[in-house]
Amino acid sequence: MFFTVADCVPAFPEPARVPFRGMAQGVTTKGMSAVLDTAIGRMLPPAYADKHPDVVAERKRRLGEVDAACFARACLALAEMDLRAELPGVKKKSLIMCGALDMTTPPSMAREVAALIPGARYEEIADSGHCPMLEQPAVLARL
Repeated sequence: MFFTVADCVPAFPEPARVPFRGMAQGVTTKGMSAVLDTAIGRMLPPAYADKHPDVVAERKRRLGEVDAACFARACLALAEMDLRAELPGVKKKSLIMCGALDMTTPPSMAREVAALIPGARYEEIADSGHCPMLEQPAVLARL
């Protein structure tokens, strides 16, 4: 059995934590509508978003339905999380994937995950951002 992850990291450097804190503040004071464009912009590369306005609209609709307090807590948790020390203890055969255009959890950070897990394999998904399950589902499944 594989341990497989796509577009995730165990910790963010301080500059990458700032947007999470900003989104938490925004939804706390103004509700989910305050962060929809920012959140979607971090998820989907502009070229994909331009070609798939229906996907963008659906993501915004669904994200807009999320409980703002819960979203704020999730953002703050992401800003504080640091699980890097746990990765060397992963004993499962691991596949770490990342969209080449991911601005939220960029390839450099995903390669760090693969380097910290003994024997992990890294695969980059070309022309994909943070959501290869939407952007490149066939490639994601094949890998």
